[in-house]
Amino acid sequence: VIEELPSAIIKKDTKFAATLRLLVGGHFGIKMNLPEVSCRLVSFSQIQSILAGDKQAHQTGCGEVLNGSNVMEHFTSTNSVKLFLKKLMLKKYTRASSADKAGEERYGLCFTSNLSLHLAEETSITLYCISPSLALIVHTRQIALAEAAVIWDNAFCEQGEKPPEDIPWSQLSQVLHYWFKLHTGRGLSDSALIPLL
Repeated sequence: VIEELPSAIIKKDTKFAATLRLLVGGHFGIKMNLPEVSCRLVSFSQIQSILAGDKQAHQTGCGEVLNGSNVMEHFTSTNSVKLFLKKLMLKKYTRASSADKAGEERYGLCFTSNLSLHLAEETSITLYCISPSLALIVHTRQIALAEAAVIWDNAFCEQGEKPPEDIPWSQLSQVLHYWFKLHTGRGLSDSALIPLL
């Protein structure tokens, strides 16, 4: 599982980090080799293919993530298997559509590993985990548009679903109230929401 995520907005050529934890191990009496994990940037259409069960979709990406591969470590003090990817960096990526504005297109990070388990016979399982929706930017002036796209995705659709074009005002006002409260410590009053109608 992804224990710690990077920001929902990733700027090209800027370092970011992620932490992964493997939930299988000594607790279940399973012996295994520590797996290597690789990180790939995947587009919205690739995420849909992965979630639909396409076994090859997680093997390709649409961008280059530097320092995105390493072997997980076993920590005896906590009896956990983790991987800290501290210096990830998006070097280049391919946009799915040149018509979309930068920051509006949705991406995700796909973490993939082949896990070798020593049960009655050796068994290999391919595991993958996809981050929530990400927006990619190349300049700081794109942050507002990217942040709006990420908020819209997280509030109104599940991972891999196409976000709706329209939603009822009652749902949007709840999201605006929550977001305002998250950043200021207090929510929007009804009188503050009226001008936005």
